Amino acid sequence: GAVAPSTRRNVGLARLAVLSDSTVVVPFADLELPLPDVEGSPTKPNAILKVITSVDGGNTFSDPVTIAPMGLGHMLTSNAHHFNFASDRSTGPFKDRLYVAWSDSYSGGGAIAIKKPGGANILFCYSEDKGKTWSKPIIINDDRPALNGAAVPVHFQPVIAVNKDGVVGVMY
Repeated sequence: GAVAPSTRRNVGLARLAVLSDSTVVVPFADLELPLPDVEGSPTKPNAILKVITSVDGGNTFSDPVTIAPMGLGHMLTSNAHHFNFASDRSTGPFKDRLYVAWSDSYSGGGAIAIKKPGGANILFCYSEDKGKTWSKPIIINDDRPALNGAAVPVHFQPVIAVNKDGVVGVMY
């Protein structure tokens, strides 16, 4: 197997998924070292959210596939749950679709939303092809800073699940 370079570290691990054909999907975050800014950066992500897959029961794994760049901010040191992962195990039209939600202090540096110091948004995307490709991330928290009293949105610890009817729920 490949050895991670000394400039990077794998951090965080969410619940893995086993799809209907027994494909195992393992999500993880690949973090830049040394930490340039533990609170996240408004100019660049400091980690990459990725998956690896196995079609032979875990004997071998695919090369890592990038889901999205991400900014691990203050939650890096205080929270083990940077991201959460789920699959649609129903027999509906989205059977085996993979979903991921994560807390992101970078939020695309303006590509997705303007990062404000100290803020963190919940981002979401999905894969229709067993983790080979991923949709463009979107922000799913719909708060307005003035409504919740905070100067910026600060969201963390996302949990995502899919019920027996294929309905996706996210809590943070």
